[in-house]
Amino acid sequence: MEFTYQLPDKTEFLQALLTLMSNSPKIEVRMVYNIIKYATLEFRESTEFSQKVWNAYKLYITLRLPIDIYSKQQVMLEGYSSEIKNIAQTLLPADCGYYVWSVDIVPAFESARQGGLEVLSSSQNNDKLDILDKDIVEKGKKMSDAYLVMYCLENLLRDFIDRTLTNNYGQKYEEKITIANSVKNKVKSRINDEAKNKWLPLRGDSYVYYLDFNELGDIISNNWNDFKELLPSQEWIKAKVGELYNIRCLIAHNSYLDSTSIEVLNVDYKQMIKQIGK
Repeated sequence: MEFTYQLPDKTEFLQALLTLMSNSPKIEVRMVYNIIKYATLEFRESTEFSQKVWNAYKLYITLRLPIDIYSKQQVMLEGYSSEIKNIAQTLLPADCGYYVWSVDIVPAFESARQGGLEVLSSSQNNDKLDILDKDIVEKGKKMSDAYLVMYCLENLLRDFIDRTLTNNYGQKYEEKITIANSVKNKVKSRINDEAKNKWLPLRGDSYVYYLDFNELGDIISNNWNDFKELLPSQEWIKAKVGELYNIRCLIAHNSYLDSTSIEVLNVDYKQMIKQIGK
C-alpha cells in the first residue's frame, strides 16, 4: 500500500473519537467519554517508524482537558489511555502512513473552554449563587465531583451484575437466581408503579436497576457461584458495597463528605474498576 502521510483533520478526528466512545459497549469507556468530551486534541508526528505497520511512522496524540476538570477527574482517567489509543487507531485512514503510538491525557493550563463547574459559576448563573454562603457553594462544587464518581461506580456495579447473570442465565435471569421475597415484592411494586405512572422516568431496562444499592451485595452473595471466579471474596464485595452505601446515603441527602470519605470513594473506584471493568 502506498501511504499519503497525511493526517485527518484533528477536529473531525476528535468528534469521531468521541462518537465511538459514547457508543462503546463498555460502560467504563462511556463514563470516560463524559470527561473527554471537554478535551481538545493535538497530533504530534514522528519520523520514527512504528515497526507495527511497515513504513508507518509513530503518531502521538495528546488530549488536553481544562485544568479544573483534569484535576478533579484524574483518578477516573487513570488506565484508559490504551483503550482510547485502540479506538483512535481504528479511525486513522489505512493509507495515512501513521500508527497511533500513544495517547496522553494532560491538563490544559490555558483554556477558553468551560467545564461543568465553570458553567455553574458563569455570569448568567451568578444570581443563583450570590444569595448563598461562599462555603456552601465551594462544598457544593466538591460534592458534584463525588456524585459523579459514585454515579459511575454504582452503574458499573449494576452493569457488572447484569452482564454476568445475563451471560449465565439469559435475559430473564431474575426467574432463575436466588432473590429474597421482600426484594422481589419491592421490585414488582416499582415496576407496577412505572406502568401506572407514565410520567415517571424508567429506572432501566433490566431487573438489576430496580434494586436498591445495598441489595446489590446481597444478590452477589446469594448467588456466589456466579461471581466467585470474578471477585476476590464475598467479604471483599460486601465491604465495598457497605462502604459505598454509607457514602451514597450522604451524597443523596446533600451531606458533605469529609476528606476520609472522599479518599475511600476514590480508592474503591480504582479497585472496582480494575476488578469488574470490562
